[in-house]
Amino acid sequence: MSFPYFGRSLLVLLFALAGQPCCYGAGLFGLAEDDPNWQEQEVSIPGLPRDDAWFAFDARTLSTHRYFVDLASLSVGNDGVVRYVLLVESEAGARNIRFEGMRCSTREWRLYATARRDGSWVKSRNETWEKLRDGASNRHRVTLFGDYFCPGGVIARDVRELEAAFRQGGHPDNHLW
Repeated sequence: MSFPYFGRSLLVLLFALAGQPCCYGAGLFGLAEDDPNWQEQEVSIPGLPRDDAWFAFDARTLSTHRYFVDLASLSVGNDGVVRYVLLVESEAGARNIRFEGMRCSTREWRLYATARRDGSWVKSRNETWEKLRDGASNRHRVTLFGDYFCPGGVIARDVRELEAAFRQGGHPDNHLW
C-alpha cells in the first residue's frame, strides 16, 4: 500500500505514540493533566502601556472588536505561564484592558487584573484557572494560544520568540507544511 508523504508521517507519529504511556501522547497535543505539584510563581502587575505601545493581532473572529497585546508586557514564567496585557477595543471605541496568563500544558487561562479609566488596576477576585474553550467570547484567547504562545501545545521558549511570532503574524512552527 502506498501513502503520500504526509500520510506516512502521520502513520509514523501514530505508531510512535501507540507505545507511549497515555499522558505522553496527551501532553504532545496540549491535553496533559494538571501537575499536582505545580506552583504558580509570584506575579507582579505591570504598568499600563502607553497608547502607542499596542500591537494589533488578527483574533480570527467575526466580531468587529479589535485586539491588541502590549509586547513589553509579555513574559514566559518559570512556572510555564505566558503573561500578557490585552486590549479589546469595540467598534465604538470602548476599551477593555486586562492582565492575563495562559498555561500551555493544561490549555488554561486566568485573569489577574482589569484596568480602570484612571490608569490603575483592579485585581481579580477570581484566582481560578479556566479551561480554554473555543467560542465567540474566547476566540481571541484560542488564537493567542495556538498562533502565538503555545504552537502545537508547547510553550514558547522566551519573550523574543513571542515577539517574533507577533511580528510575523503567527508562530513559524504553525507553518511547517
